[in-house]
Amino acid sequence: MSEDFISSQEQFLKEKVSQSDLEQMVLGKQKKFSGLLTREAAMKLVAFDEGFVQQKRVASRPMKLSSLKDGDYVTAVVRVKQINCSREFERDGRKGKVSNVLVGDDTAEKTLVLWGGDADFAERKLERNACLRIENALVKNGELHSNLYAKLSLEENPPSVLPDYFKPAVPLSHAREGEDFFARIITKGRLIEFERNGEKRFVLNLTVADDSGEKTLVCWNRNAVIVNFLTEGDVIKVERVSANNGELQASWNTHILAHAKNHSLKELEFTPLSQMKEGNAFVQIILTKLFEARVSRKCQSCGSQVPPEEEKCNCRGSLREVFFITAEATDAFDSSSKLRLVFFGEQAQDLLGLKQTLVSPQTIFDLKRPYLEGKTFKLKALAKKREDGRIELVAKQIRSW
Repeated sequence: MSEDFISSQEQFLKEKVSQSDLEQMVLGKQKKFSGLLTREAAMKLVAFDEGFVQQKRVASRPMKLSSLKDGDYVTAVVRVKQINCSREFERDGRKGKVSNVLVGDDTAEKTLVLWGGDADFAERKLERNACLRIENALVKNGELHSNLYAKLSLEENPPSVLPDYFKPAVPLSHAREGEDFFARIITKGRLIEFERNGEKRFVLNLTVADDSGEKTLVCWNRNAVIVNFLTEGDVIKVERVSANNGELQASWNTHILAHAKNHSLKELEFTPLSQMKEGNAFVQIILTKLFEARVSRKCQSCGSQVPPEEEKCNCRGSLREVFFITAEATDAFDSSSKLRLVFFGEQAQDLLGLKQTLVSPQTIFDLKRPYLEGKTFKLKALAKKREDGRIELVAKQIRSW
């Protein structure tokens, strides 16, 4: 951006507000962005809020992609053809994210480069053939770039002249290189972090399924991070999957849309407590009663429970401490069906909303018990038989409540 433009935007602001008010507005923007904005960048945002950009730089109506010129700030209405996986980077000690999206109108196709929060928008809301309106995009090297001034929105009434990039989703059993499909997450592996060529990378394996069967989907880097926030039972849409020796992979050119809509997958089935058998199942329950919260101290060598007053097991083996909560669960659809339910470790902490705290988990449990009792939960649970032959549930994942 030229020095003349920077100077003119500051002069524009000084004509509208006092110098002291302007400094406060700039400081306010810097504070909002946790001090990551330079004074120049904060000034740009203030100028945008006050209408300078619209008056000076932006086209009043959408422009055709074939007529764009470098250096212009433009508005365009386009159709999304392809979304590449976002890349995370670090520059001057600051972390960032960028995503490339191929878009088109009736005159040309262009690359739309989305930065920061706009890359988040692409991850959460964009999919193939969506109609996108972008305002205040900067044309640079023939590409459209989002910036501090840019605004993205989905167009509800797309112009009829836009190209059609629709591609039907295929059954999972037919998924090949470049295909799109919907699938439900059956099992989710652990997010693994590693380094390659000095760069931090991630990988996570999913087992996914639809009515045609199950397959493994290997998710890499940002796609791995996205699915790590999902839970088993969630539906995803995978666009442009990669296939390597029959294995499906979500690589750099694959777009994963979390919590996908408009699919034909059958609804997630909840198993009634009265029909519960050993194994994993999804259940919808009412947390009728919370009994206790305590720490289990178990010897890893002999398996004995070690009392709190004892520092070590008699066999001198090492101890493993696990925080757990016991409860009674009632079927949300049948109040006569009840089972004992246990939350261990991470699930117990999730139930209480525990993060780092100086207050003991037992104290938090006592405070939250009245609030949690009577709440309805959707869980993935493991049903297993106790020594007395009765079925007990162990919470494996809290889906919603």
